[in-house]
Amino acid sequence: LVAKELPPKTEIIRTTELEGRQRALYETIRASMEARVKAEIEKKGLARSQIVILDALLKMRQACCDPALVKLDQAQDIQESAKLDLLMTLVKPIVEEGRKILIFSQFTSMLTRIEARLKD
Repeated sequence: LVAKELPPKTEIIRTTELEGRQRALYETIRASMEARVKAEIEKKGLARSQIVILDALLKMRQACCDPALVKLDQAQDIQESAKLDLLMTLVKPIVEEGRKILIFSQFTSMLTRIEARLKD
């Protein structure tokens, strides 16, 4: 629940493509998780594989948001972040006008990354 004194929510939906090293990281994670999920389903069945499936989805979502969210050594030196770059093109002009915005994320570490980019 968000404070009642706020104006109505405005949602802006944009799509972007992962490129370069971020795309390669995502594909590596996707292929690895696909193999892991298939093996788990073969071993335990679909109903008993939910944790592995949810973990795979989580890791792929993190890679899409920002490689820095992924807890893998190979991800830590990837600077590309298509989603964060797109967000900055949308947010910076609004902030420069002195307007205020709220940004929500399911990953608090993503909010930390956004804050750092806005301070640059």
